[in-house]
Amino acid sequence: MGDAPIATAPGAVIPQRVRSVARHAAQALRKELGMEARILWFSAWPRGEARTGAPIELAIESPSLLDTRALSRARERVEALDTLYSFNVVDLDQTEAARRERMQREGMEL
Repeated sequence: MGDAPIATAPGAVIPQRVRSVARHAAQALRKELGMEARILWFSAWPRGEARTGAPIELAIESPSLLDTRALSRARERVEALDTLYSFNVVDLDQTEAARRERMQREGMEL
């Protein structure tokens, strides 16, 4: 039952274990950056296109400018999670406009 897939975007299915890891990563980011940080899960998993070994890609949207040291500590906190999944963590404010819009449109809020 812990591995039961969960539907997301039309046609997209994410195994429960992957969703759980993504949620733990979002919690770790918020512990470092503050609870007001909005975390979007974007790319292959939410679109239902992930293959074995695909990274969990998260974008951070914060009401205030993210300090580079705090962002670095947040990334380290996520990388320290006890999982075999890899992560890509980006600051939405530092992302090119067209890519940022796509992340906001297609991303799944955690």
